[in-house]
Amino acid sequence: MKSTLALALGVLIGVALAAVFFLRVRVEPQAPEGREKVATEQVAQPEVPRAAEAKVEESSERVDASQPTGVNETGDDALFSPALQRYARDGITASWKRVRAQPIPDVTLESGWKQFREEVLALPERIGGELAKTANEEEAFAAALANADAFELLKQIEERSLGPFDELVGDPARFEQLFACKAGGGPLVEGKALATMTELAEGAEVRFPPGVHAFDLRRATQNSFPRCLSVRGAGMDRTLLRCETIYSNHRIERIEISDATLLSDYLFDMRSQLATIVLERVRIIGFDVAAGSSCAFATDGTALIVRDSRIEGGYGRHPGSGHLFDIRTPALLARFDRCILSGLAIPGSWLRDGSTLLFNQCSFRDVTEPSSTFSKPKRGLRFVDCSQSFVSRDETGEYPLPKLDLNDLFPGWSERR
Repeated sequence: MKSTLALALGVLIGVALAAVFFLRVRVEPQAPEGREKVATEQVAQPEVPRAAEAKVEESSERVDASQPTGVNETGDDALFSPALQRYARDGITASWKRVRAQPIPDVTLESGWKQFREEVLALPERIGGELAKTANEEEAFAAALANADAFELLKQIEERSLGPFDELVGDPARFEQLFACKAGGGPLVEGKALATMTELAEGAEVRFPPGVHAFDLRRATQNSFPRCLSVRGAGMDRTLLRCETIYSNHRIERIEISDATLLSDYLFDMRSQLATIVLERVRIIGFDVAAGSSCAFATDGTALIVRDSRIEGGYGRHPGSGHLFDIRTPALLARFDRCILSGLAIPGSWLRDGSTLLFNQCSFRDVTEPSSTFSKPKRGLRFVDCSQSFVSRDETGEYPLPKLDLNDLFPGWSERR
């Protein structure tokens, strides 16, 4: 009886507990779907510092450097297509790899892209300006040729490294136009008067009779150099001019010297100014002094004509040391017709690229120039119907050239005035 009663009581208690549990579940509010999962994940995450959060956020926004950004496709940025952006980035990356083994950092690549973008945007203005400048220069050069403006022509050659101009120098009549006198005729001046003059009129003609004379233009040209100055002697073998170096701080627009022997350490030193020079029937001696460049012509931009003349080494202090030119610019337009050049070097190796130098029917005698200058002349250097003979160095390294005596040409010249 007791056991039956205990069993019945146990069943009743079990049913009661089950009813209470069932009613609790039905009464409590249900969480939205997924909330428990989210809560569980949030609890499982460790705390992240602020700096790390910023880094994570930046990383999530970083653009793949191998792909174009595609941002700000308005204004200037719209000019850069995805293909151009990829081209720039790939090129920057490849160039970096050729220099450094480490990969290019993203920030460095972005800096390179920014520089590329800025330079591309600036290119049209720079290109347009350069094209306009070139057009102006070409027009100025064409005008200089058309107007036979020697100084503008020399300026353009020097500034733009133009030349050589074989056709221009090779045409005697056309080349002569560069030397046309624009000043008209001037007064006749006796050579001995130069010593006291402080100015020379444009177009002046200075005359020297037979004999030995001092020739010094420094006093008469100290303030300005006259256009179209002529200096004339009585003949190459009759008039000896003991010359001070012809020098000026002003450009020389056609100085012409004719019919005289010119004795000078340096005949022309025009390394600071442009000049046009014409020499006819002159003998140039005394420049082989083994000092400086020991040359007859030390010039900057120069147009030069020399006709029927002699440039001879052997009369200076050190035979074999003489040079025809010391040219430090490509702005040289020079023509020698029917001249004799002896005991000197040109020297062809000193000529700048762009120089134009023509020797027509000239005789080179005992020159110290390498034979290759004549057999394989450099661009701009031409020999037309010329003859050559050479002298080589002896065992002491000197050129065995004789010392010539000026008394053979002008007896007692040193005592004559």
